[in-house]
Amino acid sequence: MYTVKQVSEIMGISPYTLRFYDNEGLFPNLKRGANGRRYFSTQDLNWVHVVQCFRNTGLSIAEIR
Repeated sequence: MYTVKQVSEIMGISPYTLRFYDNEGLFPNLKRGANGRRYFSTQDLNWVHVVQCFRNTGLSIAEIR
């Protein structure tokens, strides 16, 4: 499992953007710890990559959702 900070470093996305995407519902299967922290699985990392690709093509968040 990866934290927001780790995913940010791996994927080259700011932690703010990852949290924003999660709040917008783009990561529906994201796990949270007892403390409320977000934890990404390897499958979630793949989905982050897909979301990045969609955003790079100009799709809106609503379209991706």
